[in-house]
Amino acid sequence: MRYFIVLGFLIVATIPATTSQIPDLPEIDQNAYVGLDWGTAGILYAFSHPSVVNQSKQLIEFGFNFILNNSYSIENTKILAWEKGPELKTGIYPGRKYGAVGIIESFLSLYNSTRKAIYLEVAEETFRVLMNQAVENTTQPHWGYVYHDVNSAEGISLTGLEFGASGVLDMAMKIYEITEDNYYLDSATKIGNWLVLNSKQKDREAEEFSIPWYSSVPGFADVEIFEYNRGIAGIAPVLAKLGILTGNSTFSTVAMGLGNRLISMQLKNGGWTNQNDTTFVMTNFAQGAAGIIYGLHRLGLTMKTEKFDDAISNGLDFIFSNFQKGKGFRVFENEQIFRNGLYNGNLGIFMVLLELMDRLSPTQESILTEALADYLATQLLYGEFENQIFAIMRFSPSQNDPYDISFADGLAGVLWLLLSKKETLKSLGIDTEDTIDAILYTLKFALDQDGMWKRQIQLPQRAKLFSQTTSERVILQIGVTFLALLVIVRRKYHSSIL
Repeated sequence: MRYFIVLGFLIVATIPATTSQIPDLPEIDQNAYVGLDWGTAGILYAFSHPSVVNQSKQLIEFGFNFILNNSYSIENTKILAWEKGPELKTGIYPGRKYGAVGIIESFLSLYNSTRKAIYLEVAEETFRVLMNQAVENTTQPHWGYVYHDVNSAEGISLTGLEFGASGVLDMAMKIYEITEDNYYLDSATKIGNWLVLNSKQKDREAEEFSIPWYSSVPGFADVEIFEYNRGIAGIAPVLAKLGILTGNSTFSTVAMGLGNRLISMQLKNGGWTNQNDTTFVMTNFAQGAAGIIYGLHRLGLTMKTEKFDDAISNGLDFIFSNFQKGKGFRVFENEQIFRNGLYNGNLGIFMVLLELMDRLSPTQESILTEALADYLATQLLYGEFENQIFAIMRFSPSQNDPYDISFADGLAGVLWLLLSKKETLKSLGIDTEDTIDAILYTLKFALDQDGMWKRQIQLPQRAKLFSQTTSERVILQIGVTFLALLVIVRRKYHSSIL
């Protein structure tokens, strides 16, 4: 039997009389992107959560129009394909980070929350444009990372979720689940066939498979990427799902083989190098252990197997071995580098750990709870602008880093996590309501006069940051005249009936 003892205390302090001007920050990326990771699609994805979608209607409309207005134009005709942004004319990008896949994902999420047909219609049309652009689009569709001919996606074809074919495959299945239109399942099957064609059996006895990041690029045929965003940890659960939807055991076999490969490549310390020709061992979601164990977790759920449980547990131990009190999780093993965002820093690790709560030991759960409270108290900075409270976050804990509002590395990712894991956070004693309101206000005034969000921003000169005492872990309790931090220590006691 489990007993949960929650110890809480409230630290109350009046807001300091003095506030500080917003400092100028160096090396700000003030480009406006359209894609999911750094651009408008990512902010709309965060706004699409059912609990805030209605109050964000106007901002969503601005963002939706910005994306459509900045689609690719040829001879004064708009086509549902995208370059990086209005000032970044470097070619058409199909992938999730910059292009169509991330935009489809955002619009599907908006449709699921609002049931407004326009979002699904644009998502479907965008997918069909992608399929028409694909190389070998009637048999084994694939796309170059970037291309310049709207009628042909010729280029270096990639396989992973972030930039490659498995990201398109993932969207095909999501549209199929909504529409039940077999065109999307047939398209998914064709893309899956191309991925299987590029797979390699690494160890017949151990039933290990791998899929290279690049396809048919001299000198790169043997490069394996293990991470979630670009590599086989992300491809495996997508292929497994395709196997279930189609009843095609080939997809399931290769998916399990990719999982087996990840087990065999796990290091003794529980981590992984991000690819087979490097020595980088990382903790984060995009490139490190957090994303890999997340992929194995999804694969295990889809295939209804516990085969990957030990690898997941060892990966969790590795992540917690790189925790440093007051700073969070190191990005690289044994190096003092920390990041804040969803893809590259603490936030993404929190997301995975909250997803895997049932697998955490009592000690790990206690560390997670304290780390979350500390993160919200010290890495989110609060202030006042036009008599309303805002929240902002730097790219990393460094005082010289810019304020980032993107999904992958900044504030939109924080909003998405707080909304999607709200009930789990509440069970840990972490109330996020006022923080959510403060982030929504920041994203509202960060929308510029041209109706677009830039990835990183300078706050208005009239904005004031409240003083914060990091060592006391004081978090602003918005809407009242005091600062409060509820620190939760959650301990599990096990007893057995004799």
